[in-house]
Amino acid sequence: MKHTYHILWLLLISLVVVGCSANAPQEPMDPFPEAIDMVPENAWEEITQPTILEEYSLTTQNGNTIILNDFGENIALSSPFTLSGKAPRKWFFEGIFPVSLEAPNGDNIITVWATGPWLDTVWGNPELTGEDMIPFTAEFEFSAPLWLTEWKLVLRADNPSGDEVNDDSTEVQIQFQ
Repeated sequence: MKHTYHILWLLLISLVVVGCSANAPQEPMDPFPEAIDMVPENAWEEITQPTILEEYSLTTQNGNTIILNDFGENIALSSPFTLSGKAPRKWFFEGIFPVSLEAPNGDNIITVWATGPWLDTVWGNPELTGEDMIPFTAEFEFSAPLWLTEWKLVLRADNPSGDEVNDDSTEVQIQFQ
């Protein structure tokens, strides 16, 4: 009798195991198959490929124009890199003005000095004004926090007087890779 119960138990366990394995899915299931059809094929390309312009124009708080060479909003940069462009002569003080990389919350990561030949153009032409565009370059080299990928590039007029009338700035979003 004991022997019969053992055989019945083994038979019952065998049927349960066979029944469970027969119902097991053979291929992994996609829980959201319709989601794939909702995303265009080139969606990631559109997000990750910013438009780079030979001359990228920015308007400052006071309505001045800054031109950045070979640049675009959300451009992907890595250290080291060189920023170049043109800024109004009145933005320079003794040939420099500050350019900063900041976290989205405004924390400063690094500030460098953009330099340009602001006096070279004045000596040869006394008719130039503070509105004249002067070429500049700024060299960036730093270690970036690994967790931070979205940054702001902030350009500020050099204002040693501290007079609020002379304050001016502009910013543009960039990506760090």
